[in-house]
Parts: sequence; structure tokens; C-alpha cells
Amino acid sequence: MRDGSEIPIDRWVGVVLLVVAAGLFYDTFFFRTFNWDPVGMTFWPRVLLAAMAAIAIWHIVKGRVAAGAAERFTLRSFVVFGGGVVYVFLLDYLGFFIITPVALFIYSLWLRPMSARAVVSSVVVAVSGTGLVYAIFEYGMDVILPRGILG
Repeated sequence: MRDGSEIPIDRWVGVVLLVVAAGLFYDTFFFRTFNWDPVGMTFWPRVLLAAMAAIAIWHIVKGRVAAGAAERFTLRSFVVFGGGVVYVFLLDYLGFFIITPVALFIYSLWLRPMSARAVVSSVVVAVSGTGLVYAIFEYGMDVILPRGILG
């Protein structure tokens, strides 16, 4: 039972995220600039930091509205993080077109109970997600994604 004097864990997470986002946002004012870059090197980092700040504010508000006991970290959380690390390390070697659909398929299945419908929807997520990310990076931003063993 809470006596009202404790600060919920969500609020602490939000405060830490907000402080980190503010510090990193401040650092973006010291990035190099180039005449040939239309939006500047700071554009995307600032977009991500704004999203991080919005999530932090949500945690602060949610901590106030829906206070409750903090959930324990589970092995599932660390497996998802570890999978992301493995994805980054294998991206250059295997290439975007091999590792990305596999990773999206596994993550999509990981998030739901196993069933035939989950497998089919995970395949759809893997194929469409890979295609969408490819289109955004290759055609929208002119960023060549790693080809790995295919290239």
C-alpha cells in the first residue's frame, strides 16, 4: 500500500529520460555544419530527442495518474535488447535484405502468443517492414543500406 510519499518508478524513468534528452539536445548545437547538407546534421537527432522527451513526459504523467508497483525486469527484456545488438553486428556481414526480415519476423512473433495467424502476420510484418524501411532509406534519404554477402 502506498502512503503517497513514494514517487512511482515511471516518474523517475521519465525524469531521467527528460534530463538525458535535454543534455543531448544541448549538445546538438555544437555539431559541425556543412553547406551541402539541406537539413543539417542536427535535424534527425533533434527529432529523436523530441520523441524521447515526449516519452519522458508521458512517463511522468503516467506515473502520477497510474501509480503502482514497479514490474521486475524479465529475461524477455534482455533477449530483445540482445537481439538488437546481434542485429547491429550482423548487419554489415549478412546485409540488410537477409538480417532485417529475419529480425522483424522473430520480434513480431516474440510479442504475441504462438499461433498460425501470428506466424502469417509476422511474415507480413517482416516483408512489408523490410520493404518500407528500404524505400525510406534508399529512395527517401539516398542512404545505401549494407548489402552484406549479397552485394
